[in-house]
Formats: sequence, C-alpha cells, structure tokens
Amino acid sequence: MIHPSRDTFRSLARDHTVVPVWRELVADLVTPVAAFARLCRDDRPAFLFESVEHGERWSRWSFVGRNPAATLVSRGRQAVVEGGRLPLDVRLDHGILVAVEDL
Repeated sequence: MIHPSRDTFRSLARDHTVVPVWRELVADLVTPVAAFARLCRDDRPAFLFESVEHGERWSRWSFVGRNPAATLVSRGRQAVVEGGRLPLDVRLDHGILVAVEDL
C-alpha cells in the first residue's frame, strides 16, 4: 500500500511544498543494501538510511530515496549543503550526524 492516500496527499499538498510518499515493504530475503543497489542504478543522487546500531545484524527500518531536494555532505567537522536548502534550525557546525538528527 502506498502512503499517504491520494486524498490525504492532495490535502497536505495545499499547505506544503514537499509531501513524502512511501510504500512499506517486507523484505525478509533482500538486504537494504541490495534493495538500494537495485533501485538506484543510475547516476542520480540517492541515499540509504538504516536503523542498525552497535553491530546488530538486523535493522528495524531502512529508508531509500532518490533525487533529494538537497545533499548533505560531511567535510571534516562541518556539514555542508549542496544543491539545495535545509531548514534554518539544522545545525551544520556540529558534524554530519547532528545535522541529520536535526532533520
């Protein structure tokens, strides 16, 4: 099932410039990295976020995305935005992980 519903999407789109659309998949036999490789074969920017912590074998969730509105890059202790803008409250001078958490 794709989320949100078409009606909910239209309602949200009236007040927002970006509305995330997603589909939940149970992928018992496909790793997140394998899914990422299959979905993002071309040269367009893409990302994979996973919930794996402390060397756990299984992740609780994974996000795969393509064509991001902005790209967040780590340069030393700074997070740098390329090709777009982020909300003003994202802290870029505390490192990439803090910037991602702020998002």
